[in-house]
Amino acid sequence: MAKIYRSAATGLLLAAMAGSTLAATASPASASSSSSGWRCHTSYKSIDNPGDWGPAPDNWDFTVKNCIKRQGGSVFAAAKVSWDGPIGGARWDRDPHFRLYVMQSAPGTDRVVAHRDFHIGYALNRHDRWGDHDGSFDTGAWRVRTGKRGLYAGGALKIDWAGDDRGVRHYGFSPSPRV
Repeated sequence: MAKIYRSAATGLLLAAMAGSTLAATASPASASSSSSGWRCHTSYKSIDNPGDWGPAPDNWDFTVKNCIKRQGGSVFAAAKVSWDGPIGGARWDRDPHFRLYVMQSAPGTDRVVAHRDFHIGYALNRHDRWGDHDGSFDTGAWRVRTGKRGLYAGGALKIDWAGDDRGVRHYGFSPSPRV
């Protein structure tokens, strides 16, 4: 009987430790409420692999959550990229990356204040034992020191598909609200 209680206590302790670890590593991109100051927008895009001409489905379904938060004279930008890839994956001529932008609203064309690239090829190549390529990548918070107003976070996938001979393609996603 003591072993049952000890096992239950150990299980509860491990669950509590896992919960505190998850809470400690939660990223701004996963913030679901505006109480944390993050302003986010999520968008979705299904992208056909133009280098794959086979009969099997080859679309990659991407969901991107772009977030921004102002704190004093700085803004913090973050994004979470999730995908549902086809069985078998894809090949690239160059390592795919996600570019996170901090943009400023301006008359005419908005201006890029800063950008940072995150290489995600290794994450896109991960798969389960059945060859299914599903996963996600979190950029973490990136600080940009600026007193400018009307800023927002935007993001784009930059992919150079193998076999299509068209170079790097830019796939933009909807930006966050402005701060």
